Amino acid sequence: MEKEYTNVMEEIVVTWVQVLMSGIEYQTFCSCRKCENDIITLSLNNLPNYYVTTEVGRKGYLGI
Repeated sequence: MEKEYTNVMEEIVVTWVQVLMSGIEYQTFCSCRKCENDIITLSLNNLPNYYVTTEVGRKGYLGI
């Protein structure tokens, strides 16, 4: 069964962590998958969730 909802905040955090970790100023940090996942989960635990069920909901949250 395919899930019919998405946490938009998770998509945003994952994207930003990947972008930031690839930047030159973050090259001194460990970039293994476990450390990246730790950063993502710590961030998500401290940010509000935003679940949507449609693209309209996603666009409304992102201001697109």
